[in-house]
This record gives sequence, structure tokens and C-alpha cells, in this order.
Amino acid sequence: MNTFLKQILIVGTLLFFVFVAYMVRRKKLALKYTLTWVGASICLVILAVFDGIIRPFTRFLHIVEPTNALFMIVIFFILMILFTMTVTISKNDDAIRNLTQELALLQKSSDDKADRNKSEGK
Repeated sequence: MNTFLKQILIVGTLLFFVFVAYMVRRKKLALKYTLTWVGASICLVILAVFDGIIRPFTRFLHIVEPTNALFMIVIFFILMILFTMTVTISKNDDAIRNLTQELALLQKSSDDKADRNKSEGK
């Protein structure tokens, strides 16, 4: 792998790591999701520094350049993270819908009791 490309990957990944830490510190990113992003960043740095690790994978898949294999791995990581986030969003959507319905029922019950109390008080 080209030395210049290695340097760009390492610097870019380290900047991303700093960005993730900044987002956690400002409480914009939940700590449970941080581990996924930090793990992906560490894997990318390791693969960029030690490109010999990726060469057998590259040969096995008949990929010409290790850089292409590295980008394929990055895309795979991103797809896995995206899928995990989609599952989480789906669960949260269901929970929000259930809470909204429960709140509506409680408000209706409260309004009905208030109406009964008004009619009994007159």
C-alpha cells in the first residue's frame, strides 16, 4: 500500500477518533454507540499500519490492490453500523408509538373524570 495513502488513512482515522471523543464529551453521542465507532477506527488504523494483515484477504478474494480491500472492509463496517442503528431506530419508534397511545388513553381517562366531577358538582 502506498505510504502517502497510509498516512492519510491514519491521520483521517485519528481525527475521526478525536471527533467521536468530542461528541461523547458534549453528550451528543451515547456511550454505548461510541464503542462501535472506536472499534471500527482502531481496526482501520491497524489495517492501515500493518497492510500485511489484509494481503491474504486481498489474494483470497482476487482483489488487485489492498487499498480496494481496505475500502471494502470500511464499507462493510459502515453497513453493519447502519443496520444496527436502523434496528435501534425501529425499536425506539415502536416504544414511542406505544407511549403516545398510553398517554392519549390516560389523558382521555383524566378528561372523563374531570367531566364527571364537573357534572356532579353542578
